[in-house]
Amino acid sequence: MVSPDQETLYSKQLMSYAQSVATPHRLDHPDATGHASSMICGSEITIDLTLDQQGKIATFGYEIAACSLTKTALAIVKEAVIGQSRDEIAAAGALLSQILENEAEPPVGHWSHFEFLLPCREYPARHQSILLVFEAIEDAYSQIKNP
Repeated sequence: MVSPDQETLYSKQLMSYAQSVATPHRLDHPDATGHASSMICGSEITIDLTLDQQGKIATFGYEIAACSLTKTALAIVKEAVIGQSRDEIAAAGALLSQILENEAEPPVGHWSHFEFLLPCREYPARHQSILLVFEAIEDAYSQIKNP
């Protein structure tokens, strides 16, 4: 039986997002690949990136073995990341961290689907795994000379 807390946390929207990234989508010739894992829950994510001339993300690939919350964060990022710079991605990760800490609200427009993760505020032990996708993207960027 599902508790009311679990029903709120694992909403139909959240679960739909999580399911949307269940099948890996790796890139054949990425400019960089990054990886992040959670020592707490064992979630792992690998990110492939290709960048345009300005260092913005042109294509995005992934493979994930993680919980539904981490998968949801990946799905949100997957929708919003194309055309974003390293700094813009880092700012989005910082914003999501602030949202999870109840220090900010989800924005309107770009990155607005962070709202699906609002129930996670009550589960601080899960915040690190939710932010793994941003850690993996930063790891990928760190592999590139002059991104």
